[in-house]
Amino acid sequence: EFEQARHFVSDLGLTEKRQHYARTSKVKAAGRSLILPGWGQMYRGHRKRGLIALAATTVAGVFLAKSVSDYNRAKQAYDHTNIGELDLELLTETSDLPRPFETRYQTYQSKASTANTAAIVFAALWGAAVLDNLVLEPNRLELRWEFGE
Repeated sequence: EFEQARHFVSDLGLTEKRQHYARTSKVKAAGRSLILPGWGQMYRGHRKRGLIALAATTVAGVFLAKSVSDYNRAKQAYDHTNIGELDLELLTETSDLPRPFETRYQTYQSKASTANTAAIVFAALWGAAVLDNLVLEPNRLELRWEFGE
């Protein structure tokens, strides 16, 4: 009797989840995820998936903000390199003297590349959160193991 009651309760929960899912709209869920990644998944009843989408996008957003800040600092340093720092009369092609202009340019380019990568990752995660609502369905296949009777 306990096993039958447990199956009944689990079936009831599964039925309620299916009914809730059927009452929701893919387009409304995608719209919500377009506003805030993960919101659409939570709206449709996929709380874990929604929290994962929100957390991943938040981490990517923080990484993007840091990358853009680093890029802006490197670009400003590059832009403010002045003639006095270059020691033009001492430089030759084989000179081992520090080359602030070249070093700052390389740093600036590296930070730009990192910021571009961060932007792509951020956009991909946000887009995946939106598409997840339009493409993926809940698991329709259930496996049940019953022994006895």
